[in-house]
Amino acid sequence: MKPVEVKPIHITIDVNVKVDRALDNFFDDIDQAEEQIIQD
Repeated sequence: MKPVEVKPIHITIDVNVKVDRALDNFFDDIDQAEEQIIQD
């Protein structure tokens, strides 16, 4: 049997998820402010 070679896997999904959440929060804040301006 040949030995199994395991290579490291680079994962960048955590960074993308954090960026997505930050953008969602940012745009949610803008949407809430816009709704409040329209209601006033």
